Amino acid sequence: AFLYSFVASLLASFVTYGAARRWGADWGAARIPDGLRKWEAKVQARPVRALFSLRLLLWANPLVDLFAAVARVPLTTYLATSAVGLAIATGGQIAIGLGGVTVLG
Repeated sequence: AFLYSFVASLLASFVTYGAARRWGADWGAARIPDGLRKWEAKVQARPVRALFSLRLLLWANPLVDLFAAVARVPLTTYLATSAVGLAIATGGQIAIGLGGVTVLG
């Protein structure tokens, strides 16, 4: 269950990031609201910390991928941080599910 969920979420995240980076980064950057500019600066200043935190909080939310693409986070940083963050989040989701089965069963 873990491997399937992890690979599926990482692949979906990578496809979203790649498409947004390739075709929509300039368009999206021109339309970022002023309220999000400070967050974009934080992601650019400390991409590992920002993406890791977002992955733990939001798991595989596509907005994380879009935001990373628009902020122009380097691919290697994006993949490494997403892999670690998604592994932890996926493991947590599975543990919650197993705990729920134990409680109900």
